[in-house]
Amino acid sequence: MAAQARRALTLTSVGRVLEPYVVEGGGGGVVGLSWRSRWRRTRSNWESGKALRLAQKHLPGYSDEAVLSAAEAALVAIHAAFASGGKHHLRGVTTELFESALKRGMALYGDSGVGGASRPGAELLSWPEASKLVAARCWWQQPAAARGPFAKPDFFQATVRCVTLQAPIGSAALPGMASLGGGGHSGGHSGGGERVARPLRLPQAASGGGEAAARGQGQVGRDRERASVASEGEWRAAVVSAGDKERRGPDGATTAGVGSLYYWHTGTGAVQWRRPATYGVVGAVPCDALQSGAIREVVSGGATEDGRPIVRVVNYVVVERGVAAGAAGEWRACAI
Repeated sequence: MAAQARRALTLTSVGRVLEPYVVEGGGGGVVGLSWRSRWRRTRSNWESGKALRLAQKHLPGYSDEAVLSAAEAALVAIHAAFASGGKHHLRGVTTELFESALKRGMALYGDSGVGGASRPGAELLSWPEASKLVAARCWWQQPAAARGPFAKPDFFQATVRCVTLQAPIGSAALPGMASLGGGGHSGGHSGGGERVARPLRLPQAASGGGEAAARGQGQVGRDRERASVASEGEWRAAVVSAGDKERRGPDGATTAGVGSLYYWHTGTGAVQWRRPATYGVVGAVPCDALQSGAIREVVSGGATEDGRPIVRVVNYVVVERGVAAGAAGEWRACAI
């Protein structure tokens, strides 16, 4: 009991994104989505509604506007930190774990760059669309059996969709601009919805056993996962769409049903069905703010007065607020 009390006093963050938001196609509706996608969306909406009701009940002064403002302020501060190298921009707007990941990212990808190579920052020009609260979750330190049915959550998380127009600072291009609209990890569409970063292929079954066999990768899969963690990049989730036949191997064999989730690594291109151990863990890898957008596309014919290209970027900013002892009493970003 004493150990639990000490933990309650020192726990300042959940330490992971409770439910990472997966971008799917369908233009915001359920028409054309598979039964797996429809069920996932229905379940997510139910969980979000429950979390928001609890937030309104237990968080003093809760409002959706406060959540949106916190997410936007965090995004502005993070880009200011990467552009100027000023780590002080991150204070008070991010959780401690996420601030650590951002600082490591600044050391790797900031002005000094990897191996001394210069990397430009990004200037946020405008917000062409209103930010939108797309998901919410709540979390308890104690298991359900120990806390009772009416216990107050210890932490709340909300995911906000932020759309910005950006331009590189200086003459160099922003990372990934050369491949936007083409192949690689920046291309592809999902069911006619938003453009999402995705791999070129789906995971393949080890011996013709479909999705179940692909998940049972054993030690080989775990070794591959650890190697990916050590590489530049992070694990993200993607959804098998009806147009993914070309990614199912040369024999056209179906490895999973439409709507199934799989995971891929932005640095190595590794893909797998099994959820990686570090997926959603805050601070598992250094964060590169300039590559954080779920969607990045060059605005056709768009340029600043000094000739810099304009890029439309969609970020899903996760903010967190705790009511447990030792937790921050305001919304802070824990992932972008």
